[in-house]
Amino acid sequence: MFVSFMDNIDSDHPTLARCSRGHHLPRLVQGRPGPDVLRGGHKSAVTADRPVLTVLLLRVLQRSPGWFKAVQGLMSCAVATSLLSLLIGLFSLCCYCESCNAHQAAGAFINLTFVLVAVAVCLFGAKAHLDFDVEVEADDDTQLVSIFGWSFWVAVGAGGMALVSSILYICVGRKDEYV
Repeated sequence: MFVSFMDNIDSDHPTLARCSRGHHLPRLVQGRPGPDVLRGGHKSAVTADRPVLTVLLLRVLQRSPGWFKAVQGLMSCAVATSLLSLLIGLFSLCCYCESCNAHQAAGAFINLTFVLVAVAVCLFGAKAHLDFDVEVEADDDTQLVSIFGWSFWVAVGAGGMALVSSILYICVGRKDEYV
């Protein structure tokens, strides 16, 4: 027997619903559930237009501070420019014409990727240090100290590798001009 988790709504609590197994779940559907609500215990429910993941993502984005949204936007633009430079680099492998030099264009986009990643990492690092007292390294004296995690250092490494790649691409592009 399949029962929707919205069949047993806990009317005392404004934001929680009780599923058929008795667990509290966030109330995602306002009013009566429509035909597009998935039935069957703990399966994911959908609102009238959006899946649960989209609703939760929108709630997280609404509660995020402006600087965090800026870091996400800068990193998203960095991913886009790195993919564009990848496409240009792949195009340069197939290009045999003498008049175009795709290496410098790829180097320019990789350099733009470096700038975007560097600004995002600096913004995140500065705000994390100022707002949350995050340190670069832990002291041996205290056990409770916040330090930057591995993903921050991966982003720092990605920025450094983008700088090295852009220098190499630009040097290869200039070498092709003199040959």
